[in-house]
Amino acid sequence: MFTMEQLQGVLLTTGRPEVTKYRSQSKTGWTVRTRIMFRAKWPFLIALQRKFEQFEINSILRESEGVNRDGPVLIVGRYASISKLRELMPKHIPCSHANWDLFDSVLDCIESKSHLTQDGMKEIIELIENEKHNKKV
Repeated sequence: MFTMEQLQGVLLTTGRPEVTKYRSQSKTGWTVRTRIMFRAKWPFLIALQRKFEQFEINSILRESEGVNRDGPVLIVGRYASISKLRELMPKHIPCSHANWDLFDSVLDCIESKSHLTQDGMKEIIELIENEKHNKKV
């Protein structure tokens, strides 16, 4: 349904990278979750999910994101699928609504497995906190 150029445009304009940290029983005391969210109308998300399947990108399609957000959402959350998705995206074009630099930095930490150490997790937490601080300024 989408050409490669159209897909790249969709990824840049509708993809929302999300990095969250939360307390856990892990060795470092924290867990980091990375995912890319796509919010749009249901038929559009179905077509996008089908295109992702052609690239072996796993995703979850929900009619409702949750109690606070009623609209449909498509979620790419597995590391392998996120990596494939990022390979499809042009990285030289800036995005007006999202910080892909933070997302890519966290993915690099996960790929190198440094997130499994105290120092690596501390680095990720600092990246997230700096991003929150920069948004306030």
